[in-house]
Amino acid sequence: MGKPFPLVLEPADGTVANFVSLQEFMINNHENVLKAASEYGAVLFSGFKISSGEEWASVLYKTSLKEMDYIGGNAVRNLIVGNDDRMEDMQILTTNESPPSEPIPFHHELAQTPNPPSHICFYCRHNDSP
Repeated sequence: MGKPFPLVLEPADGTVANFVSLQEFMINNHENVLKAASEYGAVLFSGFKISSGEEWASVLYKTSLKEMDYIGGNAVRNLIVGNDDRMEDMQILTTNESPPSEPIPFHHELAQTPNPPSHICFYCRHNDSP
């Protein structure tokens, strides 16, 4: 109780850092980040220039998290990173490609899987990113 949600982690010097800086941080601190995610409910990385799903996937490879395929769900999604045919590939998908007129029912990501992951990671690309 009384902890901020989410915990926001930013470069110490207040500048915008590239994804390689976040990779290096994750190599040295991934266990602490996972503990913080459990303690605070979520960790938000702010102030890092991550321009693509591929760059985000490269950051995630530096953690101890296990990859798993997206299974189930009714939303239309597009694969950004990974391979539909290989279970061991990191997969990054769009969230929902349905028309804006279609409602998105309240749901919990990957709740329908028999063995849900311990953590779920999201990447948000700003509209002004390439």
